[in-house]
Amino acid sequence: MRKLVRKSIAILIMFITLNVSASVMEPVIKVLDKNDMSIRFMMDDLNEDFEIVIKDLSGVIYFRETIKAINYSKNFSFTGLLEGSYFIEVSSMSSAKKIPFAIEGNEVDFSKNEETRVFRPFLYKNDSMVTILKHNLNPKDLEVTIFDSESHLLYRGIIDIEKKNGVKLNLTNLDKGKYKIVLKTDDVKFVEYVILN
Repeated sequence: MRKLVRKSIAILIMFITLNVSASVMEPVIKVLDKNDMSIRFMMDDLNEDFEIVIKDLSGVIYFRETIKAINYSKNFSFTGLLEGSYFIEVSSMSSAKKIPFAIEGNEVDFSKNEETRVFRPFLYKNDSMVTILKHNLNPKDLEVTIFDSESHLLYRGIIDIEKKNGVKLNLTNLDKGKYKIVLKTDDVKFVEYVILN
């Protein structure tokens, strides 16, 4: 009976996750002056906190801000950036959206057709068992990495979306403490923490 209740709860949570991800945040970017390389970034009616990061393709971060607001609007000027490819990453508890743009000469150009959204994988802990499920809307494989509190690598594995959409990890042989689990898919990292008692 308990197994049936647990499975029912897990299925319910997955359906809730799917419904929440259908109403995810949609940032609006308005180019204020293409030659001045300035934009306005706006998000309205937010129902969860989010983080905005601007970085280049090699991962160098130029701006990061965590937002706890209902409405958000901010002007950005990219005049200090060198020519090249960059992206704005907007992430929340349910998903992350990557918005690529390029600096060419004195102009900023956004590639709307190259925007991608990655949905957060589902992580469930029951005692010392951790279940990780990949979101079906993410077509790429999922890399799972576990670190201890001193950042020592304990586990690294890849969930091949063609073969399975999840993995169960037995952590009973690990000492009590806090562990960091990094879930990476489509070049987006989601970080979760698990405490073993």
